[in-house]
Amino acid sequence: MCEGLGLEKDHFANDLSHIQCMAINLYPKCPDPTVTAGAVEHNDGGVINLIMQELGGLHVRRQKDGQWFAVEPIPGALVCINGMILKVISNGKLESGIHRVATNSVRDRISLGCFTSPACSGECIIEPAKALLSETNPPKYKSFSYTEYLKIFLSDTSEFEAALNPYKI
Repeated sequence: MCEGLGLEKDHFANDLSHIQCMAINLYPKCPDPTVTAGAVEHNDGGVINLIMQELGGLHVRRQKDGQWFAVEPIPGALVCINGMILKVISNGKLESGIHRVATNSVRDRISLGCFTSPACSGECIIEPAKALLSETNPPKYKSFSYTEYLKIFLSDTSEFEAALNPYKI
């Protein structure tokens, strides 16, 4: 990913990827999936998330028109979902992935997620990668501490990227 963005291979080998958490998500079957969501639409506040799923139900929203698409499972494959911090580091080149999970009427859905986030303790500074900035591509976000951002992310759910609004230039 770093090389694809034009960054050094080890750009994230620091506090930006300090927290790595694995979660097993269970979405119980529901006779009528239209009455409940496995997970409501949201985007993630960290750097990147890797999801392994064996049963469908994950949907992603296309940014330009809001259309939803089912992410069909591929055996042994991982789904990469960009978080809002990756959007800032890439200076908006990569979007954060708005997604949701639908329940299944026949069987329980289990997925495995691996979430990567910056360090919460100390002062991990989040900013667009300097290697991506130029006169023709100025920063779209000012620098901020991850701890400060996280407080907003956890408290303001008024819109998908509300936690980034104070830092937009």
